Amino acid sequence: MIRGYNERLEKAIARSGLTKSEIARRCGFNRKALSKKFTLSTINLAKFCAITKTDANWLLGLKREEKI
Repeated sequence: MIRGYNERLEKAIARSGLTKSEIARRCGFNRKALSKKFTLSTINLAKFCAITKTDANWLLGLKREEKI
């Protein structure tokens, strides 16, 4: 698991103003994909970032600050 990934994922979800269920529905995957037990696949990561307006590099811990 990527260090800090779950925390950044939760922050992106909270900031989006959408529920996990709504994000999952819009992305076309199961809500369980947003749990701490899973890491999003590449295609689902791209969908998640587009829906939540999140920088993928930040989410993956490749950037310290998020700038869209």
